Amino acid sequence: MTPLIKDGRLRALAQTSTERSALLSDVPTMIENGYPVFHVTSWLVIAAPSGTPAKILDKLNAVINETLADPAVIKAYANQGMTIAGGSTEKAQAKLRREVETWALAVKLSGAKAQ
Repeated sequence: MTPLIKDGRLRALAQTSTERSALLSDVPTMIENGYPVFHVTSWLVIAAPSGTPAKILDKLNAVINETLADPAVIKAYANQGMTIAGGSTEKAQAKLRREVETWALAVKLSGAKAQ
């Protein structure tokens, strides 16, 4: 969306992260707009099938983290407004659990029903 915003074809009202993106530094966050607990970001994770041996998961995780530390990869992600986190498989699993809990509560509070 950034090119559309920069070209003036789309007007950004707010960013949902806790801090402004360097690519859209003039667009305030939801927190700045008066929503102090509003924090929603997208994130990516590489998953493996259930039951994958820990040794293989550890090797994949090491190679992925090594790749994410490459300056060219960091720059490519930054050019898209993304920040690289990397980390352990445990960290990713904990993040996924928190996301499921957060969005399950959001759905419940919204009153939405599956049809």
